[in-house]
Amino acid sequence: MNWDPYAGATSYQLLRSSGGAAFATIATNIPTNSYVDNNVAAATTYLYRVKAVTASGTTDASNVDLATTVVFTNDDGLSGQTVLAAHLQQIRDAANMVLTAAGLPTISFGLLTSGVTPIQATDITVVRNALINAYYSSGLPIPKFSEPIVVGSTVVKAVHFQELRNMVK
Repeated sequence: MNWDPYAGATSYQLLRSSGGAAFATIATNIPTNSYVDNNVAAATTYLYRVKAVTASGTTDASNVDLATTVVFTNDDGLSGQTVLAAHLQQIRDAANMVLTAAGLPTISFGLLTSGVTPIQATDITVVRNALINAYYSSGLPIPKFSEPIVVGSTVVKAVHFQELRNMVK
């Protein structure tokens, strides 16, 4: 985790939440504006907040930031590649982790069969809407997308997948 330094801060406190639980302090007396959280579980999304400690006390908690321990196949390398059902499943799983971290119910998606199930614009739209809801519920800025998806006319592109991946990392 990295954050902007707070003027007059002598140290920082880091708070974390996952699975819709309340934020809990996981580190105190952090001397710099960065921290490596090694006490995380695989395939989990975490929400973080930071407090600055100053000579006059502790600030309110920062806005929420999100981080996940999901590892994506061909991350940042889908451009020019065939997007597979496995890539869609990873995005679906990550979106459900973000929903869980926000304290929202997960989504039941249709089954995917590698080499058989076509990836459609509706698949991207459902995940986008799930992330918008999770971000909103968590107090994160609502995500912006590079281009609209029009069901029935938009061809799904690798950039759509990478954009979603970046929103859950």
